[in-house]
Amino acid sequence: MSTTPSGPAPISPASSPRPAAGGGIREGLEDNMRSGANWFLIIAGLSTLNFALELFRVPVRMLFGLGVTQVLRGIEGKTLTASQSLAVSAAFLVILVLCGVWARKASQGAFFAGILLYAMDGALLFYFSDWLGGAVHLYALFRMWQGLSACRELAALLPDAAVSPS
Repeated sequence: MSTTPSGPAPISPASSPRPAAGGGIREGLEDNMRSGANWFLIIAGLSTLNFALELFRVPVRMLFGLGVTQVLRGIEGKTLTASQSLAVSAAFLVILVLCGVWARKASQGAFFAGILLYAMDGALLFYFSDWLGGAVHLYALFRMWQGLSACRELAALLPDAAVSPS
């Protein structure tokens, strides 16, 4: 290979680095899948903060509040004790965290279960006319669905390969 007046000689195809088959696509799908799965963790974290603020009677409410906590707050003292309400809220948050952790490991079932659970929670917000909280739920569900779609594409692209643990 020699240098021509117009610049260096072209690189032959044999000497150019090639990514592994599907490499760039795989990383992109994994990133999108993890991004969708992270929404479960973000919601669980912000909802925990919101719940703690409410528990300590701080007059601040975030948009990531859960419909289930509103329902529990409404029936607390009538049919549930405060500790029962706390236990149900904690269980809901733990399920969201588990869905996020498993969805990050490419579990389509975790995505489906988490999306279904969070959609039902959003329906409670719409039922009680919390339009802004419901809209936030819809956006989060959209992002989760994008993660599920990437997870499904990844499974179709690489049926026998595991997702990298990063």
